[in-house]
Amino acid sequence: MIIYLTGIDGSGKTSLITRIEEHLAELNIESERIWARYSPKLARFLVKGFKRRTISHAGDYNKISAAEYNKWQMKKRKMSGNKIIKFTLLTLFSIDYLFQILPVLRKLRANKKHTIIVERFVIDFLADQTVNFGDLSNTLVYKKFIRICNQFDAVFFISVRPEVAINRKKDIPGLTYLEERDKVYRDIIKELTSGYIIDNNGPLNNASKAILKIMHADGHDNRY
Repeated sequence: MIIYLTGIDGSGKTSLITRIEEHLAELNIESERIWARYSPKLARFLVKGFKRRTISHAGDYNKISAAEYNKWQMKKRKMSGNKIIKFTLLTLFSIDYLFQILPVLRKLRANKKHTIIVERFVIDFLADQTVNFGDLSNTLVYKKFIRICNQFDAVFFISVRPEVAINRKKDIPGLTYLEERDKVYRDIIKELTSGYIIDNNGPLNNASKAILKIMHADGHDNRY
């Protein structure tokens, strides 16, 4: 069974995955965790060059202030207003990320009968780039990544109010950062055939039980 947990920073994804892994281990079910968030490689010098002119921590996105984040977003929106620049940058980032995740995709295809838990994958990439460039739902990149997600047994959007998340995780560049992404995630999850919204505003145990219940209902192993 392959599941994927996604959501804004501070939503509790990592803690939930740990709880699920512990539960599976108690049942003698082996699981593997894969973390696959986009980190610019081909495009890293270009991105850092732009960031250095705007923010003080170009090498660590989570260290920037809310004011710097807003300034950086305004600059990106100005650049993406030019259709040629938008297309060029989106294409560069997408190719960069596709090369990074090819080994992940091969592993997922080869291990469909095993329990794999994916964190920070293609939906997170789409959310970031949608915030950067605007609506991408009609692009080939968007449709390709939605098809990838629809091959998973379940995709869980961990739902937490932004004002709750920002109190859980201190290295977030402001509430706006979370609010923008929360809306995008919710729009994307509606596109998925096996997408679920899991409320994690309350006790972690409630959210983990909700996920395990779905895994039991939809999974291949009734021990979940």
